[in-house]
Amino acid sequence: MTSDAGAAAGHVRQSRKWFLLSAAGLVLLLINIDLTAVTVALHDLRAEFDMSLSELQWVISAFFVTYAAFVVVGGRGGDIWGRRRLLVAGAVCFGVASVAAAAAQNGTWLIIARAAQGVTVAIMAPNALALIVAGFPERARGEALGFMTTGFAAGAAIGAVVGGALTEYASWRWIFIVDIPVVVAIVVVARLGIAESRGTDSVKLDIAGAALCAAGIASAVIALDLIGSRGWTSPVTIVGLIAAIALFAILWAVERRARHPLIDPALLRIRAYVTVNTVSFLLYGAYLGYFVFIALFLQGVLGFSTLTAGIVIVIQTTGVAIGGLAAGRLISHVSQRLLLTSASAILCVGLLACAAGAWIDSRVVIYTSLVLVGLGIGASLTLINTIGLNAAGEGRAGAAAGVIRMLRLLGGALGVALATVLFKTILHGILSQALADIGVRADVGTVNVLEGLASRTASASAVLSRFPAHFTQQIDAAAVEAYGQAFAETTALLAAVVAVAALVSGLLLRKAEGDLPSRL
Repeated sequence: MTSDAGAAAGHVRQSRKWFLLSAAGLVLLLINIDLTAVTVALHDLRAEFDMSLSELQWVISAFFVTYAAFVVVGGRGGDIWGRRRLLVAGAVCFGVASVAAAAAQNGTWLIIARAAQGVTVAIMAPNALALIVAGFPERARGEALGFMTTGFAAGAAIGAVVGGALTEYASWRWIFIVDIPVVVAIVVVARLGIAESRGTDSVKLDIAGAALCAAGIASAVIALDLIGSRGWTSPVTIVGLIAAIALFAILWAVERRARHPLIDPALLRIRAYVTVNTVSFLLYGAYLGYFVFIALFLQGVLGFSTLTAGIVIVIQTTGVAIGGLAAGRLISHVSQRLLLTSASAILCVGLLACAAGAWIDSRVVIYTSLVLVGLGIGASLTLINTIGLNAAGEGRAGAAAGVIRMLRLLGGALGVALATVLFKTILHGILSQALADIGVRADVGTVNVLEGLASRTASASAVLSRFPAHFTQQIDAAAVEAYGQAFAETTALLAAVVAVAALVSGLLLRKAEGDLPSRL
């Protein structure tokens, strides 16, 4: 009887682990279906709402600003009130925000709905990670987190193909409606098969810190956007930069005096944890900046349909899945520093290859680069999560997972803004010169509108129609070619950021190895 009871208990424990993996995988599936589908649909969203590049970036940035600002609060909330409870609540609220996004009648409405989605994901995601840490022993977490990265990749693949198909053959609005079945699945799995868990530390939420963090990140993104549109010396830009710096200074002062700050000071004393978060900030910022523009490049320059662009992006998501699973298995047998540095280097080479493919107009090189980028970012995400959470310990799992995501998402929000600034600046210079070469005089405002020809915006088409007929075809071709060159140069600059991340990993993790178990 004792043996039978023990076997039954073991079976229950094993089944609950699968429920945990399923729920966490579904959360990443949901997030990445949404993110990838929206990214693939950006070309059509821009055309329908006649959005500028600055406005378009906010469809992505609004999500990441609120996600980054409130993800630590979400993690802390799970430690206090229960991780399963907040996972379910976040999923339900995400469904509501998705319906609001599907009903958007203009760009502003869509951006607000995306910001609301970011808040709800901030409640879900850190608690999914924390449940994995609480439910799996240290040695098994690498594979568990690698499995989660597969959910990340599967969501990206499904989002790319389904989002492309729905946008092309139905409407972009359906890319938000398809979130609902996944939300239902998360709620059912969590309610039926996951036991409630909480953190060991009793802490309070720092709502004021989160609000200041959101305002500071948003101000920084706005300031970067102003640099691209108005220049460094514009009074408006200077005010934006001062506002961002002032908000972060106030946040620093408030957090120093807070009894329960957003980032637990004890986490900042763990060198391995700080190092992998620095690497994460740089890597994800560069990756997301690239990812927003790759879909626009495939459609606007190579002329792919929305569905075809989505199918091509699946090449990259396949690499993400392989990279995540491989890293999860290898981390128990190979130096963590070597693995993370190698993954960063692969991502860097992939971005450089993509830039080269765009420069020489080689689709084979571009497709190859997608595989390398996927392998690099997939392995990196798994390694960063595993190393960081193991270094922090189970007792602070929710807060540690929240900080990992906050800094990664902060990097993502600023990365998209920086990439947009770089892209706009480079594109403006190339297009201005190209127009001059064919004998067309255009002021700054006209050039800024004409760059929308690659996305077929109504305003760009209207401006183009004002030129003499014998110029229109040349202007259109010049705009598309300039778009491709700007993408190549921007991607090469983002690769440089990844190279810095690889150096940080290689140099600083060596010094932090005392914080890490030699084998997990």
